[in-house]
Amino acid sequence: MTGWRAFSVVLLSLAAVTWPSASWASSTPNTSFLGQDGVVTLGASGQATLHVDLAVPAGAQVHVSLYPRVTARSQLTPFLTQAGAPTTSNTALACGGRVHVFSVTLAATGAGLNPCGRTNVVHLYCAGASCAGVYPLRIAVVSPQATTWYWSLVSVRAAKVTHPLAVSYVATLTTPTGRPADTVSALGQLGALNAPLTLATNYQTLGALEKHSPTDLRQAFSRALQSPLHRVVDSPAGTIDFGGLVGNGFTTEAQAELQLTNAMVNTLAGRYTDAPLVLSGWTSLSSLNALAGEGITDVVVPEGQVTPAPSSTLTWGTPYHPFGAASLSALSPDGPLDTLLSSSLPPTLRGVLAAQTLNFLYFEAPGDEGQRSVVLESPVTSANVSATSTLLQTLRHDPYVTVSSLSPLFNSADVGANGAPTSRTLLQSPTPSEWSAHNDATLASLEANVSSFDQAITSAREMHNLNVLVAESASVGSASERQVLLDHATAVLNSQLHQFSIDNSSITLAGTGSFIPITLLSQAPYPVTAVVHLVTDRLSFPKGATMAVTLDSPTKSIRIPVSDRGRSSLTLQVYVTTPDGALTLARTALQVRIAGTSAVGYVLTGLSLLVLAVWWLRTARRRRAGQGRRAK
Repeated sequence: MTGWRAFSVVLLSLAAVTWPSASWASSTPNTSFLGQDGVVTLGASGQATLHVDLAVPAGAQVHVSLYPRVTARSQLTPFLTQAGAPTTSNTALACGGRVHVFSVTLAATGAGLNPCGRTNVVHLYCAGASCAGVYPLRIAVVSPQATTWYWSLVSVRAAKVTHPLAVSYVATLTTPTGRPADTVSALGQLGALNAPLTLATNYQTLGALEKHSPTDLRQAFSRALQSPLHRVVDSPAGTIDFGGLVGNGFTTEAQAELQLTNAMVNTLAGRYTDAPLVLSGWTSLSSLNALAGEGITDVVVPEGQVTPAPSSTLTWGTPYHPFGAASLSALSPDGPLDTLLSSSLPPTLRGVLAAQTLNFLYFEAPGDEGQRSVVLESPVTSANVSATSTLLQTLRHDPYVTVSSLSPLFNSADVGANGAPTSRTLLQSPTPSEWSAHNDATLASLEANVSSFDQAITSAREMHNLNVLVAESASVGSASERQVLLDHATAVLNSQLHQFSIDNSSITLAGTGSFIPITLLSQAPYPVTAVVHLVTDRLSFPKGATMAVTLDSPTKSIRIPVSDRGRSSLTLQVYVTTPDGALTLARTALQVRIAGTSAVGYVLTGLSLLVLAVWWLRTARRRRAGQGRRAK
């Protein structure tokens, strides 16, 4: 049965080569392949009808050739070289028109060739259930200007299907590099698909959508997940070193890496991520074990990291344990099909070939009773989603395939089913990750400071941006490369902290029972909750030496009651910290002059009392003297 698998790979390569070249396409601009039936069922009469939809120039002729069902690899060579003779004569259809839907009867027995518009018969030369399989199909459009041909596949059903393949389509959304309108269009097409699918993304991409992209792009992401058939999973960037984080004691940061995407998905779409992770790039065994330690059980591992590639064997289609990380269940996308879905072929043809190739895979082992699964993965672009739309529409009535979201494919009972290996070997990353003591110290300080600052700020966007900077700094690579990222993240945090200060003008107290006025300054575009701390041994504070304050304007004035305990000026230390007191936002030393307790005050008071006493004595003497004269 190896011929089935080999044929699919070669056919995809052949289709990419023999699909109308640029010269053919330019010479016949009015010719295009619009679709065909996915599966035709051979009835009791031994016949099946295939419908093909083409756009052809007026007056063109269409020739249909059906090639033998391929069952062995040796049969590929004449087909690959285009030297293989068809099993029947060409079905010549002298038909023309802008869009032409024609039907071809595939007959196990009988003969006949009728004009266009009637039944056109090609022969399978088989009997009953032996006709079931996937057949190569060549369609040639002959016009006076040029001949264009299309390679396709057609599946013939001649028996009951008891164990169809489970197929899951994963659309990977990365940060848009082209026009935002293109991504909006692709997400809109994705949202319109009425079939199970899984959208894979990460917090970097979602942060870019939330911060930099137009509103309609964020709304398009939300609409892409409105259908209950559509799911979303985390696809961490391949640059994140989960193994290094956990190995160096940063378990909390590893957890944050996984929580950021889920939080962003909830913010933008009101949804939560499903359990599987879709990994990209090279993932080390230490990172896989670190993920397992954080509660991850199911991962999609790129096929290019698995040796041998499952799609190159007959034992594909079941979950496996990565050798060295046995606590995880893994699946790998089908590499050849992924290449097809993202190729430069017209989207409709991609979808038809992908659907037929899935049927082709079924016939590798149609008797297998254990569940066999296929994961398809392609980036979110309009062309890719168009191809996927054709694929999913074709599979709606396909007996050989059932479409599923990603999570159900990770059934532990399927590990090792159908004779597949229970574990597979992963290639190791060519660039090992190294951490230095400086990396550890910087990240520990950065993580603590950002965590403390998060408690103070109320801006969800700024909080997200800071946490992303910390998360992205934990990258795979050399210690020096990582330190550059850590230093950058530290500099960004410091730039935020430098937005806060305290007016350090001197203060004069009139006497006991006064208030100390302090003015706090903020250049931050968001409110900040802080705590003011006063430190001195010369004053007492009846209501305490700390005060909570919200910095929601450029200047914030506070008045703190004090009691005088000294007789002269003093220095007051003022600190503004985050609510937990772990991070200082601003600090200064204020000069406080206590005017009510100076020596001048005492002298003036004494002189006043002396003048009052003299005046009272003189007034009393005059009163007694006047009384004496009246008595005489």
